[in-house]
Amino acid sequence: RKIKQKNWQDMATPQLLSPERDRKRRYRTRSTRCESSYRKHRMGEIILINTLRQVSDIENNKDVLFGLTERLLQLHPDDVESRFSLAYKYSQADENELSLFHYLKIPYEQRAPVTWNNLGVQFDHSDLASKSVNAYRKAEELGETLAMSNLAHKLIKAGFLKEADEICNR
Repeated sequence: RKIKQKNWQDMATPQLLSPERDRKRRYRTRSTRCESSYRKHRMGEIILINTLRQVSDIENNKDVLFGLTERLLQLHPDDVESRFSLAYKYSQADENELSLFHYLKIPYEQRAPVTWNNLGVQFDHSDLASKSVNAYRKAEELGETLAMSNLAHKLIKAGFLKEADEICNR
């Protein structure tokens, strides 16, 4: 009779099936399944929230829209588009503090010219004149013409007609 040679896998098998290694393997498998299930659940929640947000917007139900968007931002705090939209909707509802809060949560380097303009408006509503002017100027640097108009209007209200005229003629 021939004696079969064991290969390396056969010799390692008893070690892999030790109770401790088997327990770790089962834990990793369960952990991976839970993680996968959590991701699927989270994606499902995001899809549901976005659908309900659209319905709320169509029905002009601001309170529901605000709540759903706040939840969406809890799940994805880096969603700049949703954050900007929420800040704008808050400003339309005269919720200026919440609007300012969300505009400021947009990372500095991701702020578009319109974001800077809207920050200027919200700073103005909060009686932060210096910050308002700085935000308008930043928006102007980035080519936002509405910011130029807002800054000129602010200067006219303060009596700086010549400076306002210069801004309008740029």
